[in-house]
Amino acid sequence: MVGEVEDVEKIMLKYLNDLKNPASNYKAGAKSLYQLLCKNITTPKVNIIPQNFICYLPFETLINEEGKNWIDSKNINYNFSLPLLYAGKIYDLRSANQKALCLAADYSQSKSGLKPIVYSEKEVDQIAALTDGDKNTKSSKQTFIENADRYTIYHLALHAELNDENFEQSNLLFSGDEPLYFKDFYNLSLPFDMVVLSACNTGSGQIVNGEGIMSLSRALTFSGTRSSVVSLWQVPDKETSEIMVSFYENLKDGQAKDEALTNAKKTFLENNPMKNHPFYWAGFVVNGDVSPIMSNSNWMIYMGIGFVILVLLIVFRKKLF
Repeated sequence: MVGEVEDVEKIMLKYLNDLKNPASNYKAGAKSLYQLLCKNITTPKVNIIPQNFICYLPFETLINEEGKNWIDSKNINYNFSLPLLYAGKIYDLRSANQKALCLAADYSQSKSGLKPIVYSEKEVDQIAALTDGDKNTKSSKQTFIENADRYTIYHLALHAELNDENFEQSNLLFSGDEPLYFKDFYNLSLPFDMVVLSACNTGSGQIVNGEGIMSLSRALTFSGTRSSVVSLWQVPDKETSEIMVSFYENLKDGQAKDEALTNAKKTFLENNPMKNHPFYWAGFVVNGDVSPIMSNSNWMIYMGIGFVILVLLIVFRKKLF
């Protein structure tokens, strides 16, 4: 068994490096890891609670016997532990407002050399419109904290810093390079339905024995957030924006979060066949509760039409009798 773990880890480390390099040939590793980890899984929905180095693996990139990425046949979501999965289902949400608050930051005056996220403003514009939400493209840390009881959906298109030596110093960066540290999340009450961290490395972090991966996503879970969408590497800006907009379109159609993200990735691959390397599309994963977050607007329309027809039938019946 120890030998098997060592074999998997050796293949995994090379594979994870291949995923972060769009010029690499990742397929051999994808096929090997599928055979070692997934070949006997037949269910269409897969909930993964990874341990140790497996925490860094996006399973949807693995390649099955038919030569296809696992994303073609599975909806995949991730959790840190069974207790946290259960806790996410029972948190009380403080707001009935299902609109999203979409935040981006202004890095034009960055003193640490942070470059503007070119597509972030367009991204938050489109997502705010899709969700009938609100936006702030020059957001401060205080903007986020002060609005914590007003919304249940948060979309943060920000830079993030990952500190491998001291995970408590990992942070999200708001306008003016203002950091919101990993440790700060543990002191906040954030019972959100969903937080999307449209930033780099927000699902990565230091692995601590007995605790798992110390990521910003995990910190959000401990602060009360039911689900989060996070990145596993330095995701590309333009491609991220395209996938995110498609993700919210799918959520608006009433899809579950894992299904919505899976379909957003599939749509991206259909529209960008020359960008089929996982570097471009597989960086984001869903952690936590995957229940649908928005009602299907078409379903509401059909219900309204049905109600009107029912009323007319009642009126017509009364006139006959």
